[in-house]
Amino acid sequence: MQAINDQSRLAFYQMVAKVSARFVASKVDDIDSSINQALADIGAFFHADRSYIFEFSEHLKFADNTYEWCAPGVSAEIDNLKDLPMDMYKDWIGDWQAGRSIPISDVQSLDPNSPERALLEPQGMRALLMVPLPSDEGLQGIFGIDLMQHPYDWQEEQVTLLQVIGEIVSSALQRKRADQSFRLRQLISRIAVEFINLPTQKVDATVRKALSQIRAFLGLRDISIKRPLAQTFQNEHRNLFKQLQKQPVLTTSFQLGVPLKKDLPALGVLLRHGDTELGVLRAVHNSRRIFEQNEIIESLQLITDLIAGTLVRKATEQKVEHLAYFDELTDLPNRRLLTNRLEHALSVASSQAHTCALLYLDLDHFKRINDSLGRDAGDLLLQYTSKRLLAAVGEGDTVARVGGDQFVVLMESPFESEEQAVLKVQDCGERVRSELARPFRLDGHTFHGSASVGIVYGKHHETPASLLKQAELAMYRAKAQGRNTIQYYDPAMQQEAVERAQLYADLRTAIAEEQFEVYYQAQSDASERIIGAEALVRWNHPTRGLLAPGRFIEFAEETGLIGGIGRLVLKSTCHLLKHLDDAGYSIPIAVNISAEHILQPEFLQDIHDILQATGAKPERLKFEITESAMIRDTHTVVEHMLELQKLGIRFSLDDFGTGYSSLSYLKALPIHEIKLDLRFVQDMVINKDDAAIADLVFNLAKAMKLEVIAEGVAQETQKDFLLKLGCNRFQGFLFCHPLPVAEFWQFLESTHAE
Repeated sequence: MQAINDQSRLAFYQMVAKVSARFVASKVDDIDSSINQALADIGAFFHADRSYIFEFSEHLKFADNTYEWCAPGVSAEIDNLKDLPMDMYKDWIGDWQAGRSIPISDVQSLDPNSPERALLEPQGMRALLMVPLPSDEGLQGIFGIDLMQHPYDWQEEQVTLLQVIGEIVSSALQRKRADQSFRLRQLISRIAVEFINLPTQKVDATVRKALSQIRAFLGLRDISIKRPLAQTFQNEHRNLFKQLQKQPVLTTSFQLGVPLKKDLPALGVLLRHGDTELGVLRAVHNSRRIFEQNEIIESLQLITDLIAGTLVRKATEQKVEHLAYFDELTDLPNRRLLTNRLEHALSVASSQAHTCALLYLDLDHFKRINDSLGRDAGDLLLQYTSKRLLAAVGEGDTVARVGGDQFVVLMESPFESEEQAVLKVQDCGERVRSELARPFRLDGHTFHGSASVGIVYGKHHETPASLLKQAELAMYRAKAQGRNTIQYYDPAMQQEAVERAQLYADLRTAIAEEQFEVYYQAQSDASERIIGAEALVRWNHPTRGLLAPGRFIEFAEETGLIGGIGRLVLKSTCHLLKHLDDAGYSIPIAVNISAEHILQPEFLQDIHDILQATGAKPERLKFEITESAMIRDTHTVVEHMLELQKLGIRFSLDDFGTGYSSLSYLKALPIHEIKLDLRFVQDMVINKDDAAIADLVFNLAKAMKLEVIAEGVAQETQKDFLLKLGCNRFQGFLFCHPLPVAEFWQFLESTHAE
């Protein structure tokens, strides 16, 4: 066609006008049909084989055939022309960006080695026209016409008018994209609203619904979340994972592990909340072009962030809910869940006398593990204990952890008779006790433990709180009976608990009212010259009289009241030291410091304050500490001791030989004196083992240049034996009884102490 006659020109103009009018009247929903009809009208007018539209990715890297008209008998190619790389057609792209159409009258006239001919000729094309589709941002695609039978001489007039149609089509495509963008934002907003205050139980269904809506809107082949993010994925796709940590990655479905028959373009977005990486959102489409649209990438990122935040919140809420009813370390039911189950067991209507039973267990000597091997070993022991308990009880029984090293077994099934209840509970209690008496292996250490068990039967009129209290009282009675035993609840135990509560109240009052009196027992050398003294506290109880420390010290340590008592003893002792110094007596006084007191944060400040307030010389003060204090927290004890040593205070290791690691502590700590425990002193004259231990202590002290003082010396034979061992420091009734301050002064004066 070398020229356009008037009739052809008129028909061409009428066709152009018809196409233009159709687009002007089209609504957004009608744009696709208007484009398809325009392609059909144009293709038919030129007797073409195909007319089509290709849309380009935002960065002009890929092209997709998105619309197509084919003449009768011509096969459609639209599904085969996706993700066409455009990097080889830079000349064409340059023309299109400049607004120039590309008419090719005869493909066979192109350079045989050109990429353009290599693209067109295999498709059977002979002539074609490619018209740019401009957009506000640049170039969004082309519209083209193909003729396969013969060459065609494109006239400038035709090209010009077809470019007008191209601009109209381009405008329609932009309207469509703007509408899609608006509807996508609306969809994302609706999804975001659904995720606000979403109940935990609806999270999974809401996530599935959101993904389904996104899939339908974007025409995705697949969209899913891969979680958790397996370590194998991270290892096999290390580079991909590193990219995902920075930004969404355009890759393939096979790379992201999506199980499809065909490898398709896919976008991976890391599912992350803060520093927590939860998985990967995987979106798959037939075209890479869609994943190069920033708006779609941002929308998928936003959806991913919404899902990640919701999943983290769900996990947190589930964890909080789990922690509300289960112990974090052992994953056993906690006191709250146990109480609920116990309440249910007690509420079951039954004619039996016993509806349930409680076994309350406390691990014996558990503190030894924490103190000697550390908290990690203690936690491991608790976990092993929980496993053994679960294996020892019946299938319907509940094992709960209700405290640090305390467990409860609830036997919940109603018993057929009282005799059956006794037998079943007794059998369960013995199995539990035996299981926990077997040795435990803890990180290479063997721990020989046991448990004290208290048992109580539940009756309908009881409450969970009362039953638990009764079972606990029975457990403490088992401890008092020597541990590793089983005790059944007796109402008399309640009175014992009341007495303990009264003792606690009385001790608090005693500390506030300073009801304590300090006695002093002199320490002597071989010639019975006084070389020091030890402060020993007594409690002047208003109704029970003078109480020795054995009646209240251990209880004060258990309840945390020992610090108040210790401060009163220190204050009285420092006042006496000041008065002794003023009177010319330069003897030191030893004060027992409990493990609980020395580990208190305010301990050092207390000592500084008391010394400053009383004017006592620190070098006259000696602290007796036991190995249990050092086992509890060696680091803190050493730190405090070194600080006090700087002041001049000296230290004596009390009850030497009865602890766990005496030699290591002698080496590590600033100890000046060893105090030989009275248990060795009392029996060494008649017991060869005790004598050997005493001899060993003196030889050890001599080698380490430490002083030794023997306590509890009450007989001349003991003194003589100790002298043979090389001992020249003594404390005991043979030399002096504990005396109140006034009588201690008289004793000093009568013996002319220096």
